Amino acid sequence: MKFEAIKHLVTGKYLSSSEINYHTGSKRQVVFCGEKILNENCWWYLSCENQSHKDAFQKNKVLYDDVVYLTHKKTGTTLSLSDFYRSPKTSYAEVHCFQFAWTNLKFIKNDQTNQENKTPYLKARDRVYLRTETDYMLRSQDVTFEIEDDNENKNDKNDTKPLIFQEVVGHKEKVGRDDEWLIEKR
Repeated sequence: MKFEAIKHLVTGKYLSSSEINYHTGSKRQVVFCGEKILNENCWWYLSCENQSHKDAFQKNKVLYDDVVYLTHKKTGTTLSLSDFYRSPKTSYAEVHCFQFAWTNLKFIKNDQTNQENKTPYLKARDRVYLRTETDYMLRSQDVTFEIEDDNENKNDKNDTKPLIFQEVVGHKEKVGRDDEWLIEKR
């Protein structure tokens, strides 16, 4: 099975998650833009909601009309957006990972630089927006928040430093550069 990495174009950081939970809001697994270098926190499975409309040769592809959800490879949890919980820094809709809930997404092609790109399916190097069925757009920007590292295996509790994350949120405002993502495949 192939994995996808999704890079935020403006900051060059990858959509990521790890086994750390928000201390506010949903208190679920944090979603953030992490490193500029691929690591184990950056890989996602893309699963299509319904594939009955596809021809046999399209079954292993994600079409731009497909409703998909993202499952984090390392933790097995799915990306979810909640307009009930607010993001820690900017108070937009919180994006998190959770085992029992997911958000259906559509990839919206935004590759204005390559007018010859007429393919109906998602591929490496495509520039996209990610939109939910309730019209939230996935956004990140150079806004960070901290979560205290509550790892109980540390020897000196006074020597803990907060973990810093670049915020990923959902919004319904005008779409802009902070909403653009780049698809990469393994």
